[in-house]
Amino acid sequence: MSPVRRPLSLAVVLLVPVGLAAPAIAWSQGAEESQPNPHMQAQRNSVGDDAALPPGALAVEVKDPEGRPVADQMVVVRVRGADQSSRRIAQTTGADGATTFRDLPTDSDHSFLVEVPYQGAHYRSQPFQLAGLHGKRARIVRYPATTNDDLLLSAIDVQIDLTEDVVRVVEHIQAVNVGQASYVPPSGSVLIPLPAHARNVQTAEDMGDQRLEASGGEGLRFGGSLPPGMTGLAFGFALPRRLDGDTLEFSQPLRWRPVAFRVFAKASPGMRL
Repeated sequence: MSPVRRPLSLAVVLLVPVGLAAPAIAWSQGAEESQPNPHMQAQRNSVGDDAALPPGALAVEVKDPEGRPVADQMVVVRVRGADQSSRRIAQTTGADGATTFRDLPTDSDHSFLVEVPYQGAHYRSQPFQLAGLHGKRARIVRYPATTNDDLLLSAIDVQIDLTEDVVRVVEHIQAVNVGQASYVPPSGSVLIPLPAHARNVQTAEDMGDQRLEASGGEGLRFGGSLPPGMTGLAFGFALPRRLDGDTLEFSQPLRWRPVAFRVFAKASPGMRL
């Protein structure tokens, strides 16, 4: 006689830090499409064609959040070739907050990225190419930095996949900075705890100025910066499938005060979440 399979109950406990009430975030169908309230919108960096510039030229303007030019600011252009070789070219802005790089490669084998480092944060453009009839102009907004995380909120999606042996978990965090300064961890990094017994931790390969690295079984260490507005972080891990009766449960502290979270699990017959 086959054994009777009882319904499985899945309990996920998210330990929420106590804090002040937070602005609501409007959710759409997917976490990657989530949009903040208007007062959370931050100025975004941009790169576009400029008919006034010759081929191979890249003009970079650096401004503060109020639109004022930033003088004496180092600007780095990262150049990557088709063979994945890379090099850095650095210049400094003038009194008008601008600098122009010239004679850059215009073939389709090279890509570029503009970076402005300041007080531990790095403000970057999207990657781009200079293949075309004209040069390009990049506009970078440089924010002041702070180590105070009181104005950091988070919206979290937890996706759970139950297999015979392990529980696979993928988390998407939208970190929301509602202040006017970029958050930089005071000691260079801060711990994002993971559940006990988490293993096979994986992170997204390229998250801009945001870095996540496994930290000796404690969790992940976040390094880099969180500028005003929304920044996406993603990581995954596996847990051993250990049942307490018919309940599978794990808990995880949350790093930044949550304003919304959702848990998804593929349903099996009789399963409760």
